[in-house]
Amino acid sequence: MFVALKWDHQIGAHFVSWVVVECSAVREKFGLPQAIPPRRDIAYFVNPHTAEQDAQAFADHKNGVTSVLCEQDYSPYLSDHHGYAHYQWDHTYLEELVKHAVLYWEDGKHLAGAPLRDDVAYFVCPYESELDSQFFAQYKLMMAGQCLLHSA
Repeated sequence: MFVALKWDHQIGAHFVSWVVVECSAVREKFGLPQAIPPRRDIAYFVNPHTAEQDAQAFADHKNGVTSVLCEQDYSPYLSDHHGYAHYQWDHTYLEELVKHAVLYWEDGKHLAGAPLRDDVAYFVCPYESELDSQFFAQYKLMMAGQCLLHSA
């Protein structure tokens, strides 16, 4: 099962808000949820304004609760001006952990008053991070109304 949990550790707290974990079950320990082993982190959500909703939606997708059909001919470069895009992680910092990321790019003429790039999520599964990040970028685009996807 996949579960979205609020990041509750000091390490990484300056950038990680929520995590999606694959685990055998979730139990309560001292009044807080705990993912039961075997467990592994799948994705980290870092936008403080959307991380909870993003993590919940991604966990639902991984659990098959919701189905968003992804475009077969999807390109991460859907707009010259703004949008969500997935990328293979190409930095030496955290390269052993992070495999793909979803970023929001803008030229300063849409949601922000100046050009920006915001990191939204990091995907760490060595086997599914590319597909996971492609799905998530398309989900964010759909939520932002930037492209048309079909929901089942």
